[in-house]
Amino acid sequence: MGWDEAKESVGQVWKGLPDLRVELAHILADGDVALAHGTVRGTATGRLYGAPATKRSFQASFFDYVRLQDGQIIERVQQADVLTQMRQLYGKALDKWTLRVPLGDENGGAYVARRRRLSLAS
Repeated sequence: MGWDEAKESVGQVWKGLPDLRVELAHILADGDVALAHGTVRGTATGRLYGAPATKRSFQASFFDYVRLQDGQIIERVQQADVLTQMRQLYGKALDKWTLRVPLGDENGGAYVARRRRLSLAS
């Protein structure tokens, strides 16, 4: 993903979650690799990846792995608790909305639109 695409992606998140806060509980680094674990919090007051605003808040955990080369990030893997986030923001199911699902860096940062019922019942 290039710089312009990264800025656009972050801009979309800020539009949907303008009060987004990230708390980093642990950061470990060794050579060209860094790991981080934390919690993200926010309130969906705008559209988020195609889903409507709910004005509900959420809190979810995440892990990040980053590898650097010559001062540049050349690899990044993030594992986030998206299921918890979706349950808190949208309740039992997302129906009739199109979500933009990231395909990852190996696909040029592309997204795929998926329109289907997503069951999030406990």
